[in-house]
Amino acid sequence: MLQTAEKIGWDELLDEYFFSHMLRPATEWSYRKVKRVFVNFMGETVQPEEVTHRDVLKWRRYLLGEQKQSSHTWNNKVAHLRAIFNFGIERKLLP
Repeated sequence: MLQTAEKIGWDELLDEYFFSHMLRPATEWSYRKVKRVFVNFMGETVQPEEVTHRDVLKWRRYLLGEQKQSSHTWNNKVAHLRAIFNFGIERKLLP
C-alpha cells in the first residue's frame, strides 16, 4: 500500500480500485479506456491529485462540443472518473 505522502499515478490508482472491487474484465477495460482518453486530453504528465474540477469541465466541453459526443457518453465517462476519484479520496490515496 502506498504511503499518503507519495503521489499515486493513474495506473496505481486503477490497480487499487480494481483490487478492491469485483469487476468484469470488460468493465475494467472500460475504466482504463476512460482514463486513457482523459490523460490524453490532460497531458501525460498530469497526476490524479493535480486534476481540478475545472479540468473536468474543460474535458466535458471538448467531448460534447468539439468531439460531438453524446451526453450519454459523457455521463458514462464522468461516472467512471467519479468512482475512481471518490475511491482514491476515501482511501486517502488522493488529497
